[in-house]
Amino acid sequence: KVAARKLVTSHAFHTSMMDPILDAFEADVRAAKPKAPRHRIVSCTTGEWLSEAEASDPMYWVRHLRSAVRFAQGVKTLSEGTDALLIEVGPGDTLVSLSKLCVPGAEAIASTRHPRRAGDDVVCFLEAIARAFCAGVRIDFEACHRGESPRRVELPCTPFERERYWVDPAEEREGELVEARLADPADWTFGVTWHRTAAPLGGALPGRVLVVGGEPEVVDAVRRTLAEAGVEVECTADWRGEEKAEAVVDLRLFASLDGLDGVAAEERCFLAPLSAMREVAAGVERGGEAPAALFVSTGLQQVFEEPVEPEKALVLGVVKAARAEIAGARARSVDVGEGVDVSAVGGIVAAELAELCGDEGAEAASAWRAVGGEAATRWLAGVERLGLGAQGDAGESGVGPRIAPAPPTIPSPHPPRGDRPKPRRLRTGATVLITGGLGGIGLALAEGLAEDHGARLALLSRRGLPDENSGEERDRAVLAAVERMRSAGATVLALAADVTDADSLGAAIERAEAELGPIEAVIHAAGVAGGGLMALRRDEDAMAVLAPKVRGTRLLERALAHRSLDFFALCSSLATAVEGVGQADYFAANAFLDSYARSRAARGDGGVVAIGWEAWRDVGMARETRIPGAGGALAEGREESLAFGLSSEEGRDVFERVVASTLPHVLISTRDLELRIREAAREARRVIEAGNDGTDMPAEASKAAKAKGHARPKLDTAYAAPEGETQTALVQLWEDLLGIDGLGADDDFFELGGNSLLLMQLSAHLKERFEVTLTMRELFDTPTVARLAERIDSLALLADVGGAEGGDDEETEEFRL
Repeated sequence: KVAARKLVTSHAFHTSMMDPILDAFEADVRAAKPKAPRHRIVSCTTGEWLSEAEASDPMYWVRHLRSAVRFAQGVKTLSEGTDALLIEVGPGDTLVSLSKLCVPGAEAIASTRHPRRAGDDVVCFLEAIARAFCAGVRIDFEACHRGESPRRVELPCTPFERERYWVDPAEEREGELVEARLADPADWTFGVTWHRTAAPLGGALPGRVLVVGGEPEVVDAVRRTLAEAGVEVECTADWRGEEKAEAVVDLRLFASLDGLDGVAAEERCFLAPLSAMREVAAGVERGGEAPAALFVSTGLQQVFEEPVEPEKALVLGVVKAARAEIAGARARSVDVGEGVDVSAVGGIVAAELAELCGDEGAEAASAWRAVGGEAATRWLAGVERLGLGAQGDAGESGVGPRIAPAPPTIPSPHPPRGDRPKPRRLRTGATVLITGGLGGIGLALAEGLAEDHGARLALLSRRGLPDENSGEERDRAVLAAVERMRSAGATVLALAADVTDADSLGAAIERAEAELGPIEAVIHAAGVAGGGLMALRRDEDAMAVLAPKVRGTRLLERALAHRSLDFFALCSSLATAVEGVGQADYFAANAFLDSYARSRAARGDGGVVAIGWEAWRDVGMARETRIPGAGGALAEGREESLAFGLSSEEGRDVFERVVASTLPHVLISTRDLELRIREAAREARRVIEAGNDGTDMPAEASKAAKAKGHARPKLDTAYAAPEGETQTALVQLWEDLLGIDGLGADDDFFELGGNSLLLMQLSAHLKERFEVTLTMRELFDTPTVARLAERIDSLALLADVGGAEGGDDEETEEFRL
């Protein structure tokens, strides 16, 4: 069936139906002699600013008539680099809703009511003016009230909505005081350690398993072991997430990445598994079940001091995101050491698969190593407090600066590197290159180096130093910081460069060394804030997050290969240790940095360190990251994280402690990290997992349900009573999920505090109540009760027309016109 809706329009613009009139249209436009506009305009054809040449070219307007509208790109261009306020001029708020989807967090206002909505046009317009005024727009009130004699009305400073609030006792968290901030900065430093565990207990294997990729002898070992256990096995070279199987064993990362360039490596390690799990997520939204997914690799984890291939760590972002975002998902990374016999791989896969299929809350990653001539044993990662003192040494509360310790009775399968590397240095007057140097963390660290060490600083950023006449608050803060450093006697060189472009980066380094002398230390703080559910994340957006950290690091390594650096600090994130939602690309990029630092340490280079930063309160990615559609408890959790975050002064102190140590990877947490990891995993599960009967609400929905009884807040949309059985049932469902009484048919789900996580719960309830399955994108497109009811009723009508042919197992595909 093809679901469609007639588009009410005077002409079929931007379609082939315009072709017959294009020549005549060009002639009319040419006769009109178009000129450049007086005000800046974003082109619907290109999505970029309209140039004078385009505006005066008749053929451009022909393309404008015929080509597709680049609305999303146009909105992004309009909002780029500014706190833009978008105002929809015309009936309704369709463009407002679309703008908020294109640019999460965008401030957008509808100026007139939708024709289908009841209400007074003048009141709607005045409310739009009021919202614009509150957003900081200068309003010409004389023009608004021309011909009238308005009076000033004294209003209270606080709106009184006659709502009673009461502070309920805090929920107990199984005795874990995650909220407690550790007093001693030495206790904020944590390291990843590995401990040997027993092999997984035997369990039931899935009936059908898909084995993907891998070297022939490894595939044969896995296939043979599973087949002997009675499992139906299908082997394939690729996996797109569409195949019908109870479990998938992906062996594509078991082979070495040697011979692959950066793009091909990222495709194999990140995009391929991301695409597959995205399709799995879509299948779950359609009512299916997620297969257990086992990503088997070699050379991914560093249990002892063995070499690793950093790009393989990218798959960890997909694994963690799948576990946090897909209902019922069971995903795990299993790394097999090079000393493990190939014949044993089948048994390892069978053991891991049996446990994974039986325990959805099991570990996200494990490793198998053969040590001391013994058979392969299983290892799991944990965290331990390091207690790094001011000189990088371990304090009394720490376990000492070490990497993934092995019990002393078990020899490492890899030879030791010899003497431990000497501590890194923060020399006075050193020349330090900082990528992302005008960003929040980069600039904060630069100020510390200038003030405490008299460093000569080369600050790289994509835009370079802002214009002195810029009115942007962020630009003024950057200029003020640079001026403070220079006034204190520091030499500061700000350069515009793209760390993902070899020529641009090389030219910047060449100029920096010509003016400041040889580069002696590097801080790689360049990055792009990630954020977005895996099911909705486009490949190009995800790769843009990876680029500065993955390609940028590799290009820095190449450009500075012949220099002996005092230190090479990589700004990673605590997100690699704490499970979260909407962070697949950001987690993957930082997991690469962590692995890269360990790989350099395994080669004897002690100068590289990855710092898994806690959130910084005032600057950094934690403040900039936005997850589209996220609000409510998720937004509250983010604000809570910032409240416990580092001040700039604390961040600089921790940086010096880490750099002074010999560790290749240090995690920073102002709270007990082990408790945070357990709490985050538990909370993510509660938010995502929901029973189809609606009795097992995620935490966010249950919190809202407890608060049921709050009155409908004042919204931009006038109240419209629900009409008909479908709208009435939906209103009841929304009220239960959101904890708000008196909702109307035209109320916006997201304006009421809903988010993409609650949409997942809503989808399950819709399937149970109406026997329809809607994807996340469809739910985003129908944010009001009225529009959602219309969609549900149309699907019911199509089902009635089509009859009851085909059972629940019949595959259907919907094409949207």
